[in-house]
Amino acid sequence: MDGKTTIKETISISRLGNLKALKTIYALLNTGITNIKDEYITRTELPDEVVEEIVEGEEKRKIIVQLKNEINEMHKNFEGLGYYGVLGVKHHDSISEIKSAYYKAAKKYHPDMHFHLEDDVLKDKLNDIFTYVYEAYAMLSNPQKRKEYDNVSTLKPARLVSKSDKARALFEEGKLHLRRNNDADAEQLFGQAAYFDSTIAEYYYYHGLTLMKLNKFHHAEKAINRALKLDPKNANYLAKLGFIYLALDLPMKAKAFFRQALEISPDHAGASEGIRKVT
Repeated sequence: MDGKTTIKETISISRLGNLKALKTIYALLNTGITNIKDEYITRTELPDEVVEEIVEGEEKRKIIVQLKNEINEMHKNFEGLGYYGVLGVKHHDSISEIKSAYYKAAKKYHPDMHFHLEDDVLKDKLNDIFTYVYEAYAMLSNPQKRKEYDNVSTLKPARLVSKSDKARALFEEGKLHLRRNNDADAEQLFGQAAYFDSTIAEYYYYHGLTLMKLNKFHHAEKAINRALKLDPKNANYLAKLGFIYLALDLPMKAKAFFRQALEISPDHAGASEGIRKVT
């Protein structure tokens, strides 16, 4: 800091990274060790936008630290909480209240919701919690299983046979919500089904369908492409991807997928309709 170098230049040559360099400069200014000067102004504070960037960075850091603490605390205690405790519901709560609590907990602890976390150990902990949250929901949303669970206080939670069983149960419930036009719930359930069993193209396809209904076309594109990787000759998947590209205003790309679908299934109604839309 020689009275000639700008803040931007100082940050560039510091090799500290933007945020750390800004925080250092901010601290020096606040202590009065240095100040900012130009022809018109002498200031002892950084510009508002710089302060906002520092505050925003600090807030994000605090949120991540808090999230990590919550995950570690839940992972330490989730089995001890039991099925009611992990969902945060009471023994007399209705099935609809249990479902609502499950959706809330699933959003909070689903590993895909925390892709920004780079700690693999933490991701494994999220996976454990999310699996247990689903098991709690599967048990308590079934009246007969819930009764058995309530009647035997020492009952150790029974694990479902496999992840594929969980995925299929979530998928079937998702289809039920889709028929009732509960698109947001259906989208979440299909996404969870694909998470538990990533080998079934149909799960990704239905996830893509609901994302389309919610106008989330870029996410729908990814989901349908995942389905196509598993089942590349499926005319329905190809045609649906064509309609996604139409919605994204990519008519030539859409046309290519409609044609691929018609090569596989010449009478495919959806692909034929799509071709008419782009010609």
